[in-house]
Formats: sequence, C-alpha cells, structure tokens
Amino acid sequence: MMNLDGKTKESLNARRDLEEMGIRRVLHPMESNRKIVLSSTCYSMSNDEKKKLCWWLVNLKVLDSHSSNISRCVNAGENQISGMKTHDCHVFVERLLPLIVSEMLPRHVSEAVIKICEFFKNICANDLKDEDLECLETKLG
Repeated sequence: MMNLDGKTKESLNARRDLEEMGIRRVLHPMESNRKIVLSSTCYSMSNDEKKKLCWWLVNLKVLDSHSSNISRCVNAGENQISGMKTHDCHVFVERLLPLIVSEMLPRHVSEAVIKICEFFKNICANDLKDEDLECLETKLG
C-alpha cells in the first residue's frame, strides 16, 4: 500500500508476468515516450495519503499498557514506517489498519483488507475454538 522501494511486489517483472498470462490488462506495463510506465494499483496510496497516514500515526495517542509509542517508528519526512516491535505490529494490523484503509482506500479494497485484519485478530486470540475457525473460514470464503 505504501509502495516502498525494494519492499513492494509491484515490479516491472511482476507486471510483465500479468501481461504474459493475459490477465489484469489495466496493470500491464505501458510505453510512453520510450519509457515504461506502470499504472497505479487500486490499493496504492498517493504521496498525500502516505503523508496523511504518517502524520496521523505521529500524533496518535494510545494507552501506555496497550502499545508502545508507535509514533517513534514513523519517519514522516520520508513517509515510512519501520522498526515496529511484534506487539506494535499486532496492534497496527488488528486495530489501526482497519481504520486507516476504511478512510483511504476504495471500498472494495478496504472491505477485503478489513476482513483479513479481523481474521488475524481472531486467529491471534487467547481463546480459539474449532467453531471459531469454521466461522472464520466461512467469512473469508
């Protein structure tokens, strides 16, 4: 979503693979003025959205016992998040990411991401039963 150099899987080779398979034509590489251009994906954030997200995280206040200071992991100048501890990642994926994507991404994308976040929240719960797993399977299905 943040489209960080070296971290994204949206490379030219991946796009050429899509072209070779004949799927997702809107994501195929295009040539413009002798340069290859990759169209943005529906889940990619613009620079303004990345900046907004980083500033939101920098100014986020959470209870001391809930999470450490996530703002220390944000480099607002470069629009990057790094160095989160495991618990911070859990809080981010299970609690914060659903809020973020519901505001910044198209509805069809945010609904899918929110379902995945809920899945991780439930699968990481202290008390997990077989019935819960079956219910999760039908929700994601």
